[in-house]
Amino acid sequence: MQSQNYLDNVILANFKLLVDKNFYSSIINRNNEIIGCTDLSARAFGFSNHDELIKLKLSTKEYGNREIAKYIFKGAYNQISADKIHQYVHKVYLLQEYVFRTGMVVSYIDMLPYNNKFKTYIVTLVPLYCDGQEIVALQTFSNETRVFHFQDYLAYNKIDEVCVDEKELSERELEIMFLLSHGLTQEQCAQIQSISRSTVATIIKNLCTKFGVSGSNSKALQQIAFQSGHHRVIPKSLWKPCVIITDSKAVSYINRELAKK
Repeated sequence: MQSQNYLDNVILANFKLLVDKNFYSSIINRNNEIIGCTDLSARAFGFSNHDELIKLKLSTKEYGNREIAKYIFKGAYNQISADKIHQYVHKVYLLQEYVFRTGMVVSYIDMLPYNNKFKTYIVTLVPLYCDGQEIVALQTFSNETRVFHFQDYLAYNKIDEVCVDEKELSERELEIMFLLSHGLTQEQCAQIQSISRSTVATIIKNLCTKFGVSGSNSKALQQIAFQSGHHRVIPKSLWKPCVIITDSKAVSYINRELAKK
């Protein structure tokens, strides 16, 4: 009861003073429901203001609810993207649970197509305490960013550019070359491609062989990818919803939870 009073009368009461400010933020309760958000955050989801969004009591716990997904993602939610969207929303739910359990501040890169728009956000989850002991809610802080410059390419429709190398590369290999050219780690590549890190390592090793690089040298391959122009061409297979967890301990926790299913 004390924690609920603190949430209502202190956290939410103070947050309401900020709802019209020009930044992305929200409050999430222990049921993983959005119970407070700024108007800017609400508009990113396709709502007119924070009141419209809060009335729905949106929760990542309901990651399998297709009607809610259609409402939030609109035209971007289709037969091709639906499973991926549900998969990554569930990862966000597990990440929220990780913060509730550990009290750690964690961040992730959110590339889900809210309101049928392909934007990228760096989201940080911060635990909020009652009397410095019990975590009663999470607060999110988000910044819009341009990972891989997706927005630039979609805006200018640069899908016909080609790389200068003439190697016969598979779809997976093209994805790896693109991701490496933008400085992503093997773990981050694995998250985006929904494959294991060991599979990524195998692909990189095979690519090194094709390009005459000894061993499995990601750094050397990254330079080749950039010099060959792979950073300029987004493989169409990567035009999909994605969430990248940046904390290695959180990734391990999520993988363990997913393995239980």
